[in-house]
Amino acid sequence: MSAVATLRGVPGVALGNVVGSNIANVALVLGLAAVILPVTVERGIFRRDMPVLFAATAAVLLVGADGTVNRPEGALLFAALIGFVVIAYRAQEIPGQQAPEEAAAIEQLEAELPPVPALSVPVEALLLAAGVVMLSGGAQLFVVGATDIASQAGVGEFAIGATLVATGTSLPEVATSAVAAARRMDDIAVANVIGSNIFNALGVLGFAALASPLGVDRAIYAFEMPVLVITALLLIPLITLRRPFHLGRLEGSVLLASFVAFSAITLARGA
Repeated sequence: MSAVATLRGVPGVALGNVVGSNIANVALVLGLAAVILPVTVERGIFRRDMPVLFAATAAVLLVGADGTVNRPEGALLFAALIGFVVIAYRAQEIPGQQAPEEAAAIEQLEAELPPVPALSVPVEALLLAAGVVMLSGGAQLFVVGATDIASQAGVGEFAIGATLVATGTSLPEVATSAVAAARRMDDIAVANVIGSNIFNALGVLGFAALASPLGVDRAIYAFEMPVLVITALLLIPLITLRRPFHLGRLEGSVLLASFVAFSAITLARGA
């Protein structure tokens, strides 16, 4: 979505999508999951991933501080994502590299996942190709519609990207975390948010900047960027509390209300 927006000459939508999606993943996705059923997570499973999320969030702030996310910076972000994926894969596959509690948590998650039906390679390749085509076409339509709305409403590209587009791109995470919470797969509900935010900050922003350098309005450092940092910091209890992290319906409702407030203020600012 962000790469399409960049190539169509609306970089504000691309950057807004990254910032808004990461905020929505915490406030909207986790909030909705907690409202459906309170979420309880063991702290050990995210000990490796949370520092990566904090570093990725800091990287977003740093690369945009000079007013532009250029291609070399985009390449560094994307390379960091590849490095994270490789390290995470090796840590899972090589016995003895995981902490005992993390290995036990991953084994429990794998046991809870429903079986995946086996398909032949040609069928899987066909489904993959069809998915790529539909995703590309849908992204084109989404960006065109969002920019038209921004133009007619007199709202800035970033504001539309951080609200309308970001909410749309976060819907898969909403569905995944909601179903996981309803089935008491709480670790999946939270892992979905953390992984998606790392991918957005490093992969989506990096690839969009590789497609074309992104201009960054300094005005977003007055509100939207601080909110991005705050939502990342809200996840600190996952790795600091000695007891299991608990997110109840009250906290979930507060998160949902915060997302509504963020969207309203961003649209009112019209950045």
